Amino acid sequence: MEKTQLNTLLKLKQDDCDRAGEQLSALTARRSQAQAQLEQLHDYQKDYRTQLQTHAGQGLSAAKYANFHRFITTLEHAISQQNKAVAQLDGQVMRQRQRWKTEHRHLQAYETLQQRQAQQEAGRLHRREQREHDEIAARLLHTKAQET
Repeated sequence: MEKTQLNTLLKLKQDDCDRAGEQLSALTARRSQAQAQLEQLHDYQKDYRTQLQTHAGQGLSAAKYANFHRFITTLEHAISQQNKAVAQLDGQVMRQRQRWKTEHRHLQAYETLQQRQAQQEAGRLHRREQREHDEIAARLLHTKAQET
């Protein structure tokens, strides 16, 4: 493969790997945010249950009890939805992490090819220099042999 072609492929693969990493980072941040929201909902639910118990001990009208119960039910529904959102983001993060790993392996393969190509080029250069040195030495030896 020609050096410039390999460099182009390496650059494209590096871009793909970077893009996959950025997407993974964004998804991970979204997942963390969703988890924080879920924890906040759990805290609200705990607080409202505590308030319900406190107010119930002090005497609570049926209307207030119904309002507390309705709000707690709404929170439970929101928690259920948020659990689903976190689970969905977990799956997306897992898939994106796998995609990033695949892109990274491909990048490493191209980097290995580039290293091999550089080693081969260095070997060719070394052999050419050695041949040139051998030719110079042979000419010098031939010149000295003709002088004597």
